Amino acid sequence: MDRRHEAAAVDRSFIATFGALTGGIDGALVRTIGSVPVAATMLPLAFFNAAFVTEPLPAGAGDVESAVALFRELGVPFTVHLRTDLDPATRTAAEGLGLAWTGTLPGMALQPRPAPEPPAALSITRATDEARLADHRAVAAAGFGMPPEMVERLMPPALLANPDVRAYVGTEDGVPVAASLAVRTDEILGIYNVATVEAARGRGYGTAMTWAAIADAAPGMEVVILQASALGRPIYERMGFRTVVEYEELEGSSGEPGREPTP
Repeated sequence: MDRRHEAAAVDRSFIATFGALTGGIDGALVRTIGSVPVAATMLPLAFFNAAFVTEPLPAGAGDVESAVALFRELGVPFTVHLRTDLDPATRTAAEGLGLAWTGTLPGMALQPRPAPEPPAALSITRATDEARLADHRAVAAAGFGMPPEMVERLMPPALLANPDVRAYVGTEDGVPVAASLAVRTDEILGIYNVATVEAARGRGYGTAMTWAAIADAAPGMEVVILQASALGRPIYERMGFRTVVEYEELEGSSGEPGREPTP
């Protein structure tokens, strides 16, 4: 798989994962506006209400303008993920909507390979019941500094019934300290929610949780992808991940809370 196809795989997984998460949330919304996929979890965090501009806009800024208007009608903060390698006209249209640039998010890819053994002190299991899923959520909340009730809304028990989603928990002396999430999109394995509680950092647990998700993947995976934070990027590079696409993060504030979206 060449770099162009790997970049397309990052797009597909990124969009499909938002679809998988919103599918389990009451009141969430998934829609495609022209060429712009939109997913609103309705959580009060901009990252979790997203529009994806991953291809040239055939109608100028119209599609993304409509996506922005939808989020403002819903009354939620939101992020437009804009591929940095699109044509100048598309980027100018998206960047001219008065949104705040908050950074650049790298999309990374890895060809599947055998996983090394995890640290001896870390025991990794897949969450197959609500108790283990609760452990995963607790680690994610602590690791990302999110309110536990918000993570619970984002990852309800219904997620366990989705065969394309696998959540993992890493424990040390029986205590949950690390987590990761894998989302399968056809031949693509997306890695998300890699987190370690602060007290257990610096022991290679995040790396181990990523490898565990890869090792447990269903047969036929052709590429592993993820979006990396600034702190995580060098760790993933040491694992062999390469940056194949980048997204400008354009953030908007909420509009009028409580309004229903226009059909």
